Amino acid sequence: MTRPVFYEQDDDTAGQPTATMYWVPLSAPNELTEAQAKELDPTPGTATLCNECEEWINDANSAMCNIDHAPWCSLYPKVVLCKVCGKLADRAMAHRHDGGWVGHESCWEERLRATE
Repeated sequence: MTRPVFYEQDDDTAGQPTATMYWVPLSAPNELTEAQAKELDPTPGTATLCNECEEWINDANSAMCNIDHAPWCSLYPKVVLCKVCGKLADRAMAHRHDGGWVGHESCWEERLRATE
């Protein structure tokens, strides 16, 4: 399992702060230098700071971009796509699972049965 770490870039050419984003193991210390993070992830991505909720948004993952916003942000999605049945589901009732959403109780039960 990994987690993102962000290092803000100095060039603010678009009028919005950007950062270099590295994916590091969960076991990595919280106080990493950027050089240490680069050793763990030699192919970093970029992220942009949301003006409204001030969360870093992964630029490379446009399909999941809104999910990165804080829950109170107006850009945070109200509905998500269920990865089991492919139908839209209420975000408040959905469960995060392996980078996607399981949106309905019947789909969650089906997913649990599949792993037995």
